[in-house]
This record gives sequence, structure tokens and C-alpha cells, in this order.
Amino acid sequence: TNGGYVTLDITFTGISGTSYINPFYVMIETAEGTEGDYDYYVDGIVAEELAAGETVSGTMTFDIAQSESYEVIFTDELLQEVARVAITASAG
Repeated sequence: TNGGYVTLDITFTGISGTSYINPFYVMIETAEGTEGDYDYYVDGIVAEELAAGETVSGTMTFDIAQSESYEVIFTDELLQEVARVAITASAG
């Protein structure tokens, strides 16, 4: 729909106390600021609590316009941004 797909291999690690993760708290946008659509394909990541040191890994796919780079945005349960990671596209 948006011109391309981005598939991310993601690992969440609990840092301290208990961390709540949810794939719906991950968003993506192009370098130009266009948001992608969560493609509802998630493998290995579910909404759950992680204790310090626990990890969970999986794959997420987004329907998004093609771009040379992207920003992956992580939010909390109130959808407030808590982290932003720049990534560069690779063929594959």
C-alpha cells in the first residue's frame, strides 16, 4: 500500500525492575517523516512484562514508503516517545 516493507529483527531486554513491552509501542517513519503502517506481522514478540535481564526477540514488519533511512520509534503505554533509533535500509 505504501510502496515497500521494512522488516526489523528486534530484541527487548529488561534493564531494571519490570519492563512492559508491546509490539504496538513500536512505530517507524521514513527520513522524510512519513509514518509507516504496522503490518500486524510479528513473530516472537507479544505484550508481556520482562524482569531485569530477561530478553525477548522477534521480527516485526511495517508497510512504509521506500526511503534510504528510517527512524524506529519506541513509546511507553501512554504512547509517549521513550527512544528513537535511526536505521539505514539494506537490500534483501
